[in-house]
Amino acid sequence: MSRTIHNLIKRSHFTLALGAAALVGTSGCQLPPGFDLSQLEDPTANIDLSGASAEEESAPGDELAALTFSVQGELEIVVFTEEGEVTERIETSYRSDAGPEASEHSLMHHSEGFFLVTSRAQDGGALILRIDRDGSVSEFARPAADPMYRIGEAFDGGIIIAAEYDLVKLDLNGIEIARDYNNRACWTDVVASSNGYEAPVATDVMGASEAGPVLAVWEIDESNPTTDMESGTATSSVGENFRRDELLGQDDSGSLWMGGRSGELSRSNDGVVTGMGSIGELFEGAFMARAIEPAGEDSVYVLIDGGPASQVGTVNADGEAEVLFDYSESLLIDMVVL
Repeated sequence: MSRTIHNLIKRSHFTLALGAAALVGTSGCQLPPGFDLSQLEDPTANIDLSGASAEEESAPGDELAALTFSVQGELEIVVFTEEGEVTERIETSYRSDAGPEASEHSLMHHSEGFFLVTSRAQDGGALILRIDRDGSVSEFARPAADPMYRIGEAFDGGIIIAAEYDLVKLDLNGIEIARDYNNRACWTDVVASSNGYEAPVATDVMGASEAGPVLAVWEIDESNPTTDMESGTATSSVGENFRRDELLGQDDSGSLWMGGRSGELSRSNDGVVTGMGSIGELFEGAFMARAIEPAGEDSVYVLIDGGPASQVGTVNADGEAEVLFDYSESLLIDMVVL
């Protein structure tokens, strides 16, 4: 979960060779027939993705939690300091039926203190697991959203699912309460976007509009929470996801960060999209970003596959990047800020 939720509520070895096949690369997301990415408008033009400035500076000493697998193939959550010191291991006895690909597993930390992990049930259906800090695992929901890519927390504590052709909202009992479906989108990530919009923002890699992939705010109408749009999108477009990147993050100022399949990282703020450079240039030897999480008012943490190890680094709005630590015990699949 994005730390901006906490800022408002309490202020607050599978091998790395799997990386090339992970995330949306393993999905069914395809560009519409005849779609020409080069025809998209300049992504820097007339896009206002700004948000109110954060009221407080980020608290020092962030803790990061990453999803991984034990040697025995059981789900495990590792908690780190910014320096890479492991402060906690949340070990489970749960063996996922989905395999280790990141497109099947995403991690969320809820403001009430538990974790949610997307997975698959034995029958192949979509499954969301709840993992508590004591390592206990229980079923949270089996949503009608397949495949799921990422989940995030809404303002009211509900759960937003970014799935292929669907945005779905669940309450804390795992019951579906809103849905936007039947459009041409392939929603791959979602953030609370608490500083910029009072609604979740999702990113699309396939093309929910005639212009192509979009960033969009999902403004749920409580009187009509289920929206069936056979064409276009039931969300409000707030910009173009120009490079069809599948990862979406946010810093504490509300600026949106995109990265993923293209290998490029960009930041959108005050109507200006700034290219931060490629992952390989920012972090020498790295070849894929797996997660983007808030690190400060103008910076983000990036979980990357960096050659022989998973790495966690930071990038700021000036394009300055730094690797904070390596983790070579196992593949880190997804990461959140606690």
